[in-house]
Amino acid sequence: MAKISQNKQSESRPLLSDDLAKAIEKLEQQIKDLEDFDVNTIAGRLDVNTKALEDNINDTLSDVFGYDTAEYRNYAILSLDTLPIELGGPKPQLPVLQQAYQKGINVCATRLKSLKEVLQQKLMDTKANLQPPIKPAEPTL
Repeated sequence: MAKISQNKQSESRPLLSDDLAKAIEKLEQQIKDLEDFDVNTIAGRLDVNTKALEDNINDTLSDVFGYDTAEYRNYAILSLDTLPIELGGPKPQLPVLQQAYQKGINVCATRLKSLKEVLQQKLMDTKANLQPPIKPAEPTL
């Protein structure tokens, strides 16, 4: 009888203070790239520039958390295209497609900003835990 293997997700990397700071910088760059992206350059579905944007974000998430971790899967971008796929249906008009990509870009930027805030809070918590405890002043006699 064949043994069925279960898919195990990878464990997340522990993020130390330096790791968190670098992750925040990387996320800031991805957010900037999303905000700077001009949807008017999109000529159709499966646009090479939007694919590169998606891949860069996913590569950053993989660098930060590790591939196939819960965090990676939670934030990874499958597609910035928010239009439904209709097999055999008409092609969406370009302005509608561009608007759909803009919506996907906005959602993705918001999610990355939220992730950045979580990491910033962890960084602050990590730094607070590294500070030596403050000794109370000794009373003078």
